[in-house]
Amino acid sequence: MRQMIKPQLALGVVDLAAIQWDPCSRDDMPRWLRGLQYLYLNPQVREEVFTMLRDVVPQDAAGH
Repeated sequence: MRQMIKPQLALGVVDLAAIQWDPCSRDDMPRWLRGLQYLYLNPQVREEVFTMLRDVVPQDAAGH
């Protein structure tokens, strides 16, 4: 089975949970990144999203 997220960080890699985004930024990217960070930090929500994506993505598009 393929691992979605590697449990062990490599040397020099910053943990995604430790990253702070500028809440006052007017750019859209910090909002997207905070959303992705939320999914990464909440395994139950992340698994629900991956389940929905598995149902939506056609089998031939998944690289099989």
